[in-house]
Amino acid sequence: MFNIKHLLLATMATLGAATLGTGCVGELEPMPSQPTPDDPPAETNAAKVMFDDNVASIMTAKCGSCHTAGRPAGNTTGFVASIAAQQYDTMVGYVAVVGNFTASTAPVLGKIANGHQSITYSTAELGAITAWLDKEVEVRNPATSTPPTTPPVETASQITKRLYKEWSGCMTKTDFDTANMAQGVGGYQATNNQECDNCHATGAEGFVASRDGAFFFKIMSEHTAYMSQYFIVDLSTFATDHKASIIQNKTSILGVSQRQAPHLEHPTFNADNVSAPVTAFYTLTAAHAANPATCEVPAGRLLD
Repeated sequence: MFNIKHLLLATMATLGAATLGTGCVGELEPMPSQPTPDDPPAETNAAKVMFDDNVASIMTAKCGSCHTAGRPAGNTTGFVASIAAQQYDTMVGYVAVVGNFTASTAPVLGKIANGHQSITYSTAELGAITAWLDKEVEVRNPATSTPPTTPPVETASQITKRLYKEWSGCMTKTDFDTANMAQGVGGYQATNNQECDNCHATGAEGFVASRDGAFFFKIMSEHTAYMSQYFIVDLSTFATDHKASIIQNKTSILGVSQRQAPHLEHPTFNADNVSAPVTAFYTLTAAHAANPATCEVPAGRLLD
């Protein structure tokens, strides 16, 4: 009796014979390996790779005891993330630490040079930090067209240092007062009803905002780290035309106002309101910078 079992056996036999009759040509090629969904994408930011490989461990070892993100000691900046994946974004998120990334003015190197907390760094460690900062400048400011063949008179680091120095000498206390910086910034109230100078009157957490105009102006005009929170050297065209300029650091103020990482614990505030007196002060200072003969201190006020 022919049943389903016989039919299945016959079908399998037929298929087997057909397969054997066809034969094999060569050998089967192995399937190319495919990344699993859990494989992280390759990192394309060369500066981040350099930081992760050469700098993160230095920052953790040298600075982590006081500057751990989320729980810094005292009123310091928490720029050292305890989670490895967050270390880079946390570090570069603090203008008070990196400035515009040029080695000549980056506050992190300035602190080291001044023997901060009597912590020493080896030549190799300093070289690693400097090389990383140089790479950041390169990555963040790529050429947008063919650069001129004439080599630049100044490096990005040198032009940054010069512009900060000149700008500091063109800032005046009169213009500072006219722009209402002390009350407009130092006395500005965030959404938690706290005013800026409640936390930053003495420059705590790398930012100065005080209703004491004389102190506010002095700290801001003498120290690059504090000045760069408000005015930053723009190197966006340097790789193309070897030029740079001082601009308002609206990015920094906006990021903090919106609690963007790493400033997640800062109360929100209206960035436009804080920027208004800064814009007024910038405009007045820029007028002097355009006519250096009107600058009060041509040699600059910077102490660092």
